Amino acid sequence: MHEPLFTGPTPSAPFPEIDENGWYVDKPRAQADFPNVCIAYPLIYRELRQPILCQVSFWHKREWQEAEKTSKLSTVPGEERGKRGPTRMAEGENVTLRFITDTDGTPVDGQRAQMIRRRFREFCVYLYNKKMAPATWQHGIDKEIVVAYHHWMRTQCYELQLCEDNWKADKVAVISNYTQWKKKHEEQVARDTAKTRNALKKPKKTKQRHVGDTPNLPCNRDGYGREPS
Repeated sequence: MHEPLFTGPTPSAPFPEIDENGWYVDKPRAQADFPNVCIAYPLIYRELRQPILCQVSFWHKREWQEAEKTSKLSTVPGEERGKRGPTRMAEGENVTLRFITDTDGTPVDGQRAQMIRRRFREFCVYLYNKKMAPATWQHGIDKEIVVAYHHWMRTQCYELQLCEDNWKADKVAVISNYTQWKKKHEEQVARDTAKTRNALKKPKKTKQRHVGDTPNLPCNRDGYGREPS
């Protein structure tokens, strides 16, 4: 008789779930689903023989707003004061996305934070290529774009499923400064287009004949140059 894997209530499906394409499964979740969801680490799960419970932080936006007021949040214990954002990011610290945490309540590190912002920029490029890019993010996106954006971010970054009404994905978009990104992207596209256009206009180089060179004339049967008619 096999020993049970754990004692206590049976957990629901592991989180995060991954589909056949390697994307995170996007399905509606409520705070009541946690901590009854097992983290999807089967080896650890089998060794401990008990479910690994989640402790989600900042499910509601107001919880993050309150935390900002009452404490200085950091992902690096004992951080040195005075260091600028780029330096701290280079050292693996999450500087701007501290409200995004893993299932155990730990804020994501700097590399994961950069990846999340990169997924946002990829969605922006998609909108631009489809000629759907709004002038501004907060006032220019419609419902269709919002739904597509939430789905994209939730399937690429499972941490963004751990909140109410997708407020964490929305805050990523605000922090990432879409308007500035759009301006820089349009400038880069313009430069690339001009470079391509100039390359097409540039005349092809022809081999120049040196003084004294004799042109290759057609020969007759005797091996001499063709006689003028």
